[in-house]
Amino acid sequence: MTTKRDGTTTDVSRTTIGVADRRALFCCSAIALATLWVAPAATKERRSIESLVTLDPPGSVDSRPIGINDSGDITGLYFTADGRGHGFLLTRGVYTSIDVPGAIRTNATGVAELRPLDDSDADASGDGRPRSRGTHRRLAVVGRYDTPDGVAHGYRLSDGVLTTIDFPGTTFTVAAGINSSGHIVGRYLGADRLFHGFTFIDGGFTTIDYPGALSIHGITINAKGDIAGYYEDVARTFHAFLLSDDGVFTTIDPPGSLATGSAGGTLGLNSRELVGFYRVRPSTSPCGCDGYGAFVFRKGDYEVFDLPETTSTFFAGINRRGDIVGSYRDAAQRGHGFLLPQGVDE
Repeated sequence: MTTKRDGTTTDVSRTTIGVADRRALFCCSAIALATLWVAPAATKERRSIESLVTLDPPGSVDSRPIGINDSGDITGLYFTADGRGHGFLLTRGVYTSIDVPGAIRTNATGVAELRPLDDSDADASGDGRPRSRGTHRRLAVVGRYDTPDGVAHGYRLSDGVLTTIDFPGTTFTVAAGINSSGHIVGRYLGADRLFHGFTFIDGGFTTIDYPGALSIHGITINAKGDIAGYYEDVARTFHAFLLSDDGVFTTIDPPGSLATGSAGGTLGLNSRELVGFYRVRPSTSPCGCDGYGAFVFRKGDYEVFDLPETTSTFFAGINRRGDIVGSYRDAAQRGHGFLLPQGVDE
């Protein structure tokens, strides 16, 4: 059941995927993660990128990892030569394609290992981390799928059950992020033709709007319930924001940023760091996808990343350890995914 601002309710739809349908939804490629891409250190960086690992799903011509959970499972989007967009899940070195039956495009934006249903098994530290319970892991993937009628739907996929998540009264919904409590954030296109953020918790929607802004774009959530995203101000300039669990908004712009984020941009948040991307220089390409650098924001300080021999660098997701996923664009403007492992636990 979902609750709108006016108090009315509506249902989300759930589809149980049978054995045959699961084969259509998941197309598995048993390929190990083995490609190592090593780059020299950039002068602006305080972190080493020598451990950067390229993530390009088999058959992809453009790849964009977006989400990573504390166990290292990774979700994202890749395109094939026919121009089709497919979601993917990379877990334990194996890529799994995610294609919702009947959709013309599927994206997988977030992944979480859900906490046990029995709260007594939850981690006593209260930080939202799941505790191992036997060999079964409850993974949940969220994202977006587009249907031939031009409607974009949000979804959650867990244990073979696909749940469509559509904000009431709109034809465009994206479920962008999920935490270990199963709380989902995303964005939708309102009747005012502007984008708004939302949370979807315990079956109910709550709208998120940055005060005085035009639109909300990328959005994510951490285990504690803090939310981060991008907003567009009245001058049509993008900025990042952090929304704490007590309702306080903070604007985040790396020094020298021409704009932080973009329409439909991605970013990641753990308990101590926010990662994303910002415009370093004006675009010179028709796609407008060059000229971006990546950043890490922590306690008021910034680390900036601009990978050598690339036209743009994007950070999209971060887990509790500080492992980062993102993508870069080469000279031909082809996107390549990567994992930047940190390997240091909190």
